[in-house]
Amino acid sequence: SAGIFVYCSSRDGLSVERAYQQPRAVPRGAPEAAPDLPQSLIEDLHRIRLGALQARLMDQSELMLDLLAWSLGGGLRPWARPLAISPTDQPIAPEKGEGTSYPPRLAARLAPNTSLGPDGTPAEFEAFRAQGKKHRNQILTEALARTFCTGSSGLSAALARQLGVEVRRIWTPTAQGFLGRCSAGYLDRLWSELVPSAEADQTFQKLKKGEKAKRLEALFADPATREALGLSREDCAKIDAWVPAELDWPEVTQ
Repeated sequence: SAGIFVYCSSRDGLSVERAYQQPRAVPRGAPEAAPDLPQSLIEDLHRIRLGALQARLMDQSELMLDLLAWSLGGGLRPWARPLAISPTDQPIAPEKGEGTSYPPRLAARLAPNTSLGPDGTPAEFEAFRAQGKKHRNQILTEALARTFCTGSSGLSAALARQLGVEVRRIWTPTAQGFLGRCSAGYLDRLWSELVPSAEADQTFQKLKKGEKAKRLEALFADPATREALGLSREDCAKIDAWVPAELDWPEVTQ
């Protein structure tokens, strides 16, 4: 059936709307045939297929190490990694990095990676394996090292002592990175600890905080400053080895 609507208003006068027609019933088509395999069964079969592969992979230690190295350090796109492993690199870049100089291999891993990387094809994996075990082991070592975290068990301190970790090899106290961020009292005590001369100590005490930070920076980095202060070899060795308590590893309790 069809009809029209007629409106009459004081503003618009008489108006007629177009005809309205009740939509005709559209006959439904024939029902779709049920799939031969329901989706839940397909997913089960895919799980079984993957399980069969994993059962064989459990006997392939070298292949798994290759896959691990490729997943962690092959530069693959996250969705292309053959192993469902998402390493979490621990934060080691200080807010103010002046005075901190990491080795090139470690520094390279701190730079943001903007490339999409390989797609993880079989040919790319074979090319990765062709570089040999030494390359693979180096990739694994570097990638896993970036995931190492401090924890609270004392393992970090034990390993640091076992490996002879020396923080001063990658860090030097500078005015911007460390000294200028400390209190004036801290700088006074540090100068008194490192410079035995009472006269030099009195002169240092009169400086402004920024000047104290610069003076200490020169003490740590400039041989001429040490010579002018008449410091001995033992004094210089103490300066070269000094680190704040926060950079010392705690004693390991068995």
